[in-house]
Amino acid sequence: MVTDLGLSMASHAELRRRVLVCAVALGLAAGGAWAADKSPVATPQVWLSPAFAFNGHPGSVDNLELFKDGSPWAQARARVQVFKIAVHTLNQLPDADFAAMLKYLDQNHIALAVEYGMLTQSDSCGTGVEGFKPLNMPAHISERVKKLGGRIRYIAMDEPLFFGHFFSGHDACHWGIADIARNAAPNVKQFREQFPDIEIGDTEPVNNMKDGDWLDAVREWLEDYRRETGTPLAFFHDDMIWREPIAARTRQLTQLLDSQGIKFGVIINSRGDVDSDQEWLASAKRNIDEYRASALKAPDQIIVQSWKPFPTHVLPESDPLTLTHLVNYYFDGR
Repeated sequence: MVTDLGLSMASHAELRRRVLVCAVALGLAAGGAWAADKSPVATPQVWLSPAFAFNGHPGSVDNLELFKDGSPWAQARARVQVFKIAVHTLNQLPDADFAAMLKYLDQNHIALAVEYGMLTQSDSCGTGVEGFKPLNMPAHISERVKKLGGRIRYIAMDEPLFFGHFFSGHDACHWGIADIARNAAPNVKQFREQFPDIEIGDTEPVNNMKDGDWLDAVREWLEDYRRETGTPLAFFHDDMIWREPIAARTRQLTQLLDSQGIKFGVIINSRGDVDSDQEWLASAKRNIDEYRASALKAPDQIIVQSWKPFPTHVLPESDPLTLTHLVNYYFDGR
């Protein structure tokens, strides 16, 4: 009896060991970029956001090829849950192209996100400043999306804290943080009137906030936004300044966000001083590797994005100089 029980217990122990090995292997396959970190392995939500042409600046030349059946990004497409576009892209795309995009995203279960400057410009400040838009713009862009059969699932605010409070360039507002939240609230309401289940979060260049009290400013922004809109931020995306050390501020930021249950995202792009596809992709991959080696918290969301004319192509994913290839690099390391 004792011998049989011992064999049974050993058998169960071996079974548990094999299950654990398989689970670890599957976890590494899904989120291997963070396996060296002792934090739990989890697969982030993936956002894709290529550059479209704007004001004479070229974007990737084949963006619309993404939205055709059989387009060569099957592996990356299976990983992407959100496709993000800027307001200028939403406004300038012809109806037929935009409708085709919306239909393709819906058929492939990819949500639409819009990067939007949630602050309203006035006669006194904000005109021409990033993060600011004209009055009633949320209603206008929401109506266009609905007219063409789409739905905005996410809004990523375009750096309202930085451009409303810290920015000191032409026509800067230098508002208090509570004033920023009050200005944003009516625009948040307009989006929710059209899309009640929309999730609204923020994007900020934390390392560009050249102020010793930057963390207190972020904390105050989170509190004031919640008070003025009635809901917390759904997520907070860090527009990394990759040329500077990232670890210290990112660690403080993620601790603050975790304490309030706000998802943390990292924008994956290049450093600023690149002038070719090769340089852009090499820089972006180094940035992924740097974050991976930092032992920082694995992001809840990654945003694979470019504002530059590089890379010039998003397809095919098999080409190491394309944006969809970078999605796969994040997971596969090659």
